[in-house]
Amino acid sequence: MTKKMEDKKMKNKQAEALTNARSIEKRVFTKEEHASSHCQVGNLTLAINYIIDWIDRKS
Repeated sequence: MTKKMEDKKMKNKQAEALTNARSIEKRVFTKEEHASSHCQVGNLTLAINYIIDWIDRKS
């Protein structure tokens, strides 16, 4: 699961509950990374690289 730090739709409490599943990993993108906008638009490369790395780790 990826989310932005200032996410209004997915609250941190919801994210924490979901990460209790072993198959879920949480990554919060921050303003400092320029990735805190919806879908990490400010730093899409960071988000894509994270997702690709996650797929590689889970494969």
